[in-house]
Amino acid sequence: MRKCKMTAHHYFSSRCCKTLCVAAAALITAGLSTAFHPALAQTSTNSSELVVEASTSLEWDQNKGEYKAIGDASAEQGSQRIDADTLIARYNPDSASQDITRIIGQGNVRFIDAAQRGQGQMLDYDQTNQSYLLNGPDAEISGPDGVASAQKTIFYEKSKNMITLNDEAMIILSDGRELFGNRVIVSLDDAQNVVSINAVGEVTVKQPNGQIATSDKADYDKRANKAEFSGNVVITEKDSVLTGERAEIDFESGISKMLSPSEGKRISGRFTSSTK
Repeated sequence: MRKCKMTAHHYFSSRCCKTLCVAAAALITAGLSTAFHPALAQTSTNSSELVVEASTSLEWDQNKGEYKAIGDASAEQGSQRIDADTLIARYNPDSASQDITRIIGQGNVRFIDAAQRGQGQMLDYDQTNQSYLLNGPDAEISGPDGVASAQKTIFYEKSKNMITLNDEAMIILSDGRELFGNRVIVSLDDAQNVVSINAVGEVTVKQPNGQIATSDKADYDKRANKAEFSGNVVITEKDSVLTGERAEIDFESGISKMLSPSEGKRISGRFTSSTK
Protein backbone atom coordinates (compact mmCIF):
# COMPACT_ATOMS: atom_id res chain seq x y z
CA MET A 1 0.00 0.00 0.00
CA ARG A 2 1.37 3.41 -0.92
CA LYS A 3 1.86 5.80 1.97
CA CYS A 4 0.60 9.35 2.22
CA LYS A 5 3.67 11.50 2.63
CA MET A 6 4.52 15.11 3.37
CA THR A 7 7.82 16.89 3.82
CA ALA A 8 8.29 20.37 5.13
CA HIS A 9 11.01 22.77 6.28
CA HIS A 10 10.12 24.52 9.51
CA TYR A 11 11.82 26.61 12.15
CA PHE A 12 10.52 25.88 15.65
CA SER A 13 11.11 28.22 18.56
CA SER A 14 11.43 26.91 22.13
CA ARG A 15 7.67 27.26 22.45
CA CYS A 16 6.94 25.67 19.10
CA CYS A 17 8.09 22.15 19.87
CA LYS A 18 11.77 21.86 19.14
CA THR A 19 11.61 18.08 19.49
CA LEU A 20 9.85 15.39 17.55
CA CYS A 21 6.37 16.32 18.64
CA VAL A 22 6.70 19.26 16.27
CA ALA A 23 6.65 16.69 13.50
CA ALA A 24 3.04 15.95 14.25
CA ALA A 25 2.18 19.57 13.49
CA ALA A 26 2.46 18.60 9.84
CA LEU A 27 -0.23 15.94 10.14
CA ILE A 28 -2.75 17.72 7.93
CA THR A 29 -4.17 16.70 4.64
CA ALA A 30 -2.28 17.72 1.54
CA GLY A 31 -3.38 21.08 0.19
CA LEU A 32 -4.12 22.78 3.53
CA SER A 33 -2.13 25.98 3.83
CA THR A 34 0.17 26.52 6.83
CA ALA A 35 -1.43 29.92 7.16
CA PHE A 36 -4.34 28.21 8.92
CA HIS A 37 -2.06 27.32 11.82
CA PRO A 38 0.50 29.75 13.34
CA ALA A 39 2.77 26.97 14.60
CA LEU A 40 3.22 25.75 11.04
CA ALA A 41 3.89 29.05 9.37
CA GLN A 42 7.46 29.82 10.50
CA THR A 43 10.41 29.04 8.26
CA SER A 44 14.18 29.21 8.49
CA THR A 45 17.12 28.04 6.43
CA ASN A 46 18.76 26.30 9.41
CA SER A 47 15.85 23.98 10.20
CA SER A 48 15.90 20.24 9.54
CA GLU A 49 13.49 18.54 7.17
CA LEU A 50 10.39 17.03 8.71
CA VAL A 51 8.69 13.97 7.21
CA VAL A 52 5.31 12.50 8.18
CA GLU A 53 3.90 9.37 6.54
CA ALA A 54 0.83 7.18 6.92
CA SER A 55 -0.65 4.32 4.90
CA THR A 56 -4.32 5.25 5.38
CA SER A 57 -4.84 8.96 6.05
CA LEU A 58 -3.57 12.24 7.46
CA GLU A 59 -6.26 14.26 9.31
CA TRP A 60 -6.59 17.65 11.02
CA ASP A 61 -9.46 18.39 13.44
CA GLN A 62 -9.35 22.14 14.14
CA ASN A 63 -12.20 21.98 16.68
CA LYS A 64 -10.45 19.39 18.86
CA GLY A 65 -6.99 20.80 18.23
CA GLU A 66 -5.77 17.45 16.97
CA TYR A 67 -3.73 16.02 14.11
CA LYS A 68 -3.90 12.31 13.30
CA ALA A 69 -1.83 10.00 11.08
CA ILE A 70 -3.50 6.62 10.60
CA GLY A 71 -1.99 3.37 9.37
CA ASP A 72 1.69 2.49 9.80
CA ALA A 73 2.31 6.10 10.79
CA SER A 74 5.70 7.73 11.26
CA ALA A 75 6.96 11.19 12.15
CA GLU A 76 10.64 12.09 11.91
CA GLN A 77 12.82 15.14 12.41
CA GLY A 78 16.56 15.08 12.90
CA SER A 79 17.58 12.38 15.39
CA GLN A 80 14.03 11.89 16.69
CA ARG A 81 11.38 9.56 15.30
CA ILE A 82 8.09 8.00 16.43
CA ASP A 83 6.37 5.07 14.68
CA ALA A 84 2.97 3.59 15.53
CA ASP A 85 -0.21 2.22 14.01
CA THR A 86 -1.73 5.64 14.76
CA LEU A 87 -0.13 8.94 15.78
CA ILE A 88 -2.13 11.77 17.38
CA ALA A 89 -0.75 15.25 18.11
CA ARG A 90 -2.69 17.66 20.32
CA TYR A 91 -2.71 21.39 20.96
CA ASN A 92 -5.05 23.87 22.64
CA PRO A 93 -7.23 25.33 19.86
CA ASP A 94 -8.13 28.31 22.08
CA SER A 95 -4.52 29.36 22.68
CA ALA A 96 -2.94 32.13 20.63
CA SER A 97 0.05 30.08 19.49
CA GLN A 98 -1.70 26.70 19.23
CA ASP A 99 1.62 24.96 19.87
CA ILE A 100 1.68 21.15 19.93
CA THR A 101 1.94 19.90 23.53
CA ARG A 102 1.57 16.11 23.26
CA ILE A 103 1.95 13.17 20.88
CA ILE A 104 0.04 9.95 21.48
CA GLY A 105 1.16 6.75 19.78
CA GLN A 106 -1.28 3.85 19.62
CA GLY A 107 -0.34 0.27 18.72
CA ASN A 108 3.16 -1.14 18.05
CA VAL A 109 4.85 2.05 19.16
CA ARG A 110 8.56 2.67 18.65
CA PHE A 111 10.63 5.79 19.24
CA ILE A 112 14.18 6.95 18.68
CA ASP A 113 15.50 9.98 20.54
CA ALA A 114 19.25 10.39 20.02
CA ALA A 115 20.88 7.56 22.05
CA GLN A 116 17.63 6.13 23.42
CA ARG A 117 15.25 3.74 21.68
CA GLY A 118 11.96 2.48 23.05
CA GLN A 119 8.97 0.35 22.16
CA GLY A 120 5.62 -0.63 23.65
CA GLN A 121 1.89 -0.82 23.00
CA MET A 122 1.13 2.84 23.76
CA LEU A 123 3.18 6.03 24.01
CA ASP A 124 2.46 9.46 25.49
CA TYR A 125 5.07 12.10 24.68
CA ASP A 126 4.80 15.29 26.78
CA GLN A 127 6.55 18.13 24.96
CA THR A 128 6.46 20.51 27.94
CA ASN A 129 8.28 18.11 30.26
CA GLN A 130 10.16 16.29 27.47
CA SER A 131 9.08 12.89 28.74
CA TYR A 132 8.03 9.59 27.17
CA LEU A 133 5.55 7.26 28.88
CA LEU A 134 5.57 3.77 27.36
CA ASN A 135 2.87 1.25 28.25
CA GLY A 136 3.39 -2.52 28.23
CA PRO A 137 3.13 -5.35 28.31
CA ASP A 138 6.76 -5.89 27.35
CA ALA A 139 7.65 -2.21 27.13
CA GLU A 140 11.36 -1.79 26.38
CA ILE A 141 13.99 0.94 26.23
CA SER A 142 17.66 0.68 25.28
CA GLY A 143 20.67 2.96 25.42
CA PRO A 144 24.49 2.86 25.28
CA ASP A 145 24.82 0.75 28.45
CA GLY A 146 22.19 -1.89 27.82
CA VAL A 147 18.49 -2.67 27.55
CA ALA A 148 15.61 -2.45 30.06
CA SER A 149 12.05 -3.74 30.04
CA ALA A 150 8.91 -3.64 32.20
CA GLN A 151 5.46 -5.19 32.07
CA LYS A 152 3.46 -2.10 33.10
CA THR A 153 5.18 1.19 32.21
CA ILE A 154 8.49 2.82 31.36
CA PHE A 155 8.74 6.54 32.08
CA TYR A 156 11.70 8.25 30.39
CA GLU A 157 12.22 11.81 31.62
CA LYS A 158 14.67 13.18 29.08
CA SER A 159 15.10 16.55 30.79
CA LYS A 160 15.96 14.83 34.09
CA ASN A 161 18.08 12.00 32.59
CA MET A 162 15.95 9.47 34.44
CA ILE A 163 14.12 6.23 33.55
CA THR A 164 11.53 4.61 35.84
CA LEU A 165 10.48 0.98 35.23
CA ASN A 166 7.34 -0.43 36.83
CA ASP A 167 6.28 -4.07 37.32
CA GLU A 168 8.64 -6.97 36.61
CA ALA A 169 11.42 -4.62 35.60
CA MET A 170 14.58 -6.08 34.10
CA ILE A 171 17.87 -4.47 33.09
CA ILE A 172 20.60 -6.24 31.13
CA LEU A 173 23.77 -4.17 31.13
CA SER A 174 26.35 -4.35 28.37
CA ASP A 175 28.88 -5.89 30.80
CA GLY A 176 26.60 -8.91 31.26
CA ARG A 177 25.20 -7.96 34.67
CA GLU A 178 21.43 -8.42 35.10
CA LEU A 179 19.12 -6.67 37.56
CA PHE A 180 15.46 -7.38 38.36
CA GLY A 181 12.93 -5.61 40.59
CA ASN A 182 9.33 -4.50 40.89
CA ARG A 183 10.26 -0.81 40.59
CA VAL A 184 13.60 0.34 39.19
CA ILE A 185 14.89 3.90 38.75
CA VAL A 186 17.87 4.50 36.44
CA SER A 187 19.85 7.76 36.55
CA LEU A 188 21.78 8.74 33.40
CA ASP A 189 24.47 11.24 32.49
CA ASP A 190 24.17 13.66 29.58
CA ALA A 191 25.58 11.02 27.20
CA GLN A 192 22.78 8.67 28.36
CA ASN A 193 25.18 6.32 30.14
CA VAL A 194 24.02 4.72 33.40
CA VAL A 195 25.19 6.51 36.56
CA SER A 196 23.18 4.61 39.18
CA ILE A 197 20.31 2.14 39.55
CA ASN A 198 17.90 1.96 42.49
CA ALA A 199 15.65 -1.10 42.72
CA VAL A 200 12.84 -1.95 45.16
CA GLY A 201 10.79 -5.12 45.60
CA GLU A 202 11.95 -8.69 44.89
CA VAL A 203 15.36 -7.46 43.77
CA THR A 204 17.80 -9.84 42.09
CA VAL A 205 21.26 -9.04 40.75
CA LYS A 206 23.03 -11.67 38.64
CA GLN A 207 26.74 -11.50 37.91
CA PRO A 208 28.49 -12.97 34.86
CA ASN A 209 30.57 -15.15 37.25
CA GLY A 210 27.39 -16.83 38.55
CA GLN A 211 27.01 -14.91 41.81
CA ILE A 212 23.40 -14.00 42.64
CA ALA A 213 22.24 -11.46 45.24
CA THR A 214 18.61 -11.04 46.29
CA SER A 215 17.09 -8.45 48.62
CA ASP A 216 14.16 -6.10 49.22
CA LYS A 217 16.16 -3.08 48.03
CA ALA A 218 19.39 -2.40 46.12
CA ASP A 219 21.37 0.71 45.21
CA TYR A 220 23.97 0.30 42.49
CA ASP A 221 26.65 2.93 41.81
CA LYS A 222 27.95 2.08 38.34
CA ARG A 223 30.86 4.52 38.42
CA ALA A 224 32.16 3.11 41.71
CA ASN A 225 31.16 -0.40 40.54
CA LYS A 226 29.62 -1.14 43.94
CA ALA A 227 26.16 -2.04 45.23
CA GLU A 228 24.42 -1.88 48.60
CA PHE A 229 21.64 -4.31 49.48
CA SER A 230 19.12 -4.15 52.33
CA GLY A 231 16.26 -6.29 53.62
CA ASN A 232 16.35 -10.11 53.50
CA VAL A 233 19.70 -10.20 51.74
CA VAL A 234 20.94 -13.50 50.34
CA ILE A 235 24.20 -13.74 48.37
CA THR A 236 24.83 -17.05 46.64
CA GLU A 237 27.84 -18.24 44.68
CA LYS A 238 27.93 -21.93 43.80
CA ASP A 239 27.22 -23.67 47.15
CA SER A 240 28.31 -20.76 49.37
CA VAL A 241 25.58 -18.58 50.91
CA LEU A 242 25.61 -15.36 52.95
CA THR A 243 22.41 -14.13 54.64
CA GLY A 244 21.61 -10.97 56.55
CA GLU A 245 19.84 -7.62 56.49
CA ARG A 246 22.54 -5.49 54.85
CA ALA A 247 25.35 -6.19 52.41
CA GLU A 248 27.87 -4.48 50.16
CA ILE A 249 29.37 -5.92 46.99
CA ASP A 250 32.46 -4.47 45.32
CA PHE A 251 32.21 -5.77 41.77
CA GLU A 252 35.70 -4.55 40.94
CA SER A 253 37.46 -6.48 43.70
CA GLY A 254 34.90 -9.29 43.90
CA ILE A 255 34.51 -8.80 47.67
CA SER A 256 31.04 -9.38 49.16
CA LYS A 257 30.52 -8.06 52.69
CA MET A 258 27.53 -8.86 54.91
CA LEU A 259 26.94 -6.22 57.59
CA SER A 260 25.20 -6.51 60.94
CA PRO A 261 21.96 -4.47 60.96
CA SER A 262 22.56 -3.28 64.54
CA GLU A 263 24.69 -3.98 67.59
CA GLY A 264 24.06 -7.42 69.01
CA LYS A 265 22.58 -8.78 65.80
CA ARG A 266 24.34 -11.70 64.19
CA ILE A 267 24.85 -12.57 60.53
CA SER A 268 25.46 -16.00 59.08
CA GLY A 269 27.23 -17.67 56.20
CA ARG A 270 27.67 -21.15 54.81
CA PHE A 271 30.78 -21.81 52.77
CA THR A 272 31.87 -24.87 50.82
CA SER A 273 35.20 -25.77 49.28
CA SER A 274 36.07 -28.46 46.81
CA THR A 275 38.61 -31.10 47.81
CA LYS A 276 40.64 -33.40 45.61
